[in-house]
Amino acid sequence: MKERPIIFNAESIRAILDGRKTVTRRVIKPQPIKDKRNPDYRLPSWSLRQGRSCCEWFFGPQNSTKNGSLRFWRSPYGERGDRLWVKEAWMPMECCQDRVLYRTDDAAGHIEDGWKSPLFMPRSVSRIILDVVDVWAERLHELTLEEFCKEAIPLPKNNNAFMDPAKQCFAEYWDSINAKRGYPWEDNPWVWRVEFRRVE
Repeated sequence: MKERPIIFNAESIRAILDGRKTVTRRVIKPQPIKDKRNPDYRLPSWSLRQGRSCCEWFFGPQNSTKNGSLRFWRSPYGERGDRLWVKEAWMPMECCQDRVLYRTDDAAGHIEDGWKSPLFMPRSVSRIILDVVDVWAERLHELTLEEFCKEAIPLPKNNNAFMDPAKQCFAEYWDSINAKRGYPWEDNPWVWRVEFRRVE
């Protein structure tokens, strides 16, 4: 079993703590080159690394390395049986060196300054550990209503008549994070679907 860090925003942290969020989708980087004849093609394969069976994904022969060999992708979020430790905004307490505050718990916003970025959270102060249940490669638009519920995204107040309300909501949420990074909903990028279970 391996442990890896993963960052969540405050909204997702609350949903995880409440037991509502059990899935997250993260962009596959770099994006595989799509097969023009079959843009949704993907194939899981298994290899043995350091005595452990690992899943690697193949997206078609159009993806190759510099030396011409076929390219495979491995999830940076591990695979079934691994663990993720969550990084979130936090602050050490001046009065107690062994205690920290988490910004998610300050929902009313009483504390404005002094919060440290999740990027700099050490493993020792992480309060949320997740067991990886499954990791899968898929296109973003494959999202279903069941999956939407597992993502724990609230429905929008004003629905787009031309889009399913759940997909509209997730599209807006996705774009608020990933559009500026070059992976908007409309591009239907490849993503890692990571399912997890919180360790109590």
